[in-house]
Amino acid sequence: MAAPESRPTDQDVLDALAAVAAARERDVITRALEAARERLAMDAAYVSSVTPETQRVDELVGVSAHMGFTVGTTLPLTETYCDLMLRGELPNLVPDTRVEPRVAHLSITDRVGAYIGVPIRLADGRLHGTLCCASGEARTGFGDDEVHFMEVLAGIVATEIDRSEESRAEAADRLLDRSPGRPSSA
Repeated sequence: MAAPESRPTDQDVLDALAAVAAARERDVITRALEAARERLAMDAAYVSSVTPETQRVDELVGVSAHMGFTVGTTLPLTETYCDLMLRGELPNLVPDTRVEPRVAHLSITDRVGAYIGVPIRLADGRLHGTLCCASGEARTGFGDDEVHFMEVLAGIVATEIDRSEESRAEAADRLLDRSPGRPSSA
């Protein structure tokens, strides 16, 4: 995918955010990923979840197999750009991974040319994972505006994840209330 010819206007950014806000349920995350990928002209955008040991790609739009990951890919956290970013050892934006000494030791650097990632923090402050974009080739012309755009999208994604967790918890409570042998709460 080629770098964008011109920078999006403020109205383009507002339109992309409005489309994300108007989406429903799981579509919200897909729309957020599409907005990130299109705005940054990257090969792929993805949401990951992290544990102290691993990072898993949960949702993805675009093409990423050539970079070595797809939906469901789980890597040791210490082998990811996101780990370094989350620990404050790598900036959110790496326009050319091949000239960034802090990622030279990572095997994925041979396949990823550009990276941008931001944390996804849930309403209770827990770290869920990351919202990222990656490209097989280096990208130029990025800066604070792109990082801020990703942070706004990460907030939208976090809200949707919170909403999904609440819905699952409510559904589980309803199932438990209706289990045979349990008195009804009504």
